[in-house]
Amino acid sequence: RGGPPADAARSAAEALRRDPRNAKAAYRRAMGLEALASAEIAPEDGAAALRRGLRFAEEAVEAAELAARLEAKDAKVEELLQKAKGRLEELRQAEASSSPAEAEVAPQVDAADAAADEGAALDGMD
Repeated sequence: RGGPPADAARSAAEALRRDPRNAKAAYRRAMGLEALASAEIAPEDGAAALRRGLRFAEEAVEAAELAARLEAKDAKVEELLQKAKGRLEELRQAEASSSPAEAEVAPQVDAADAAADEGAALDGMD
């Protein structure tokens, strides 16, 4: 995905490679990545789009945390960090609830495993 947020994140990443203590670049990278993570993800976009959003959100949190370390008392940086963390949590919850069929299979597998374990234990009692 391209566009201004992606361009901003790439440019800021390059600036950080040149100067890892550049707080403004860390902030701009976090802003670009957070914008990418906050792009609408429609259900028909599927798991790949959700994973991409999660990756952007995780990187946004990392960049915002760097900016917060470099500019510890900046309210805008703290606000962006909280926003990025909130978006990451939303996407993690969406991922967890995105495949109810998989969630239903897990208890059935656990029950089957428990029954097999119980059967093996009973066999050992002979």
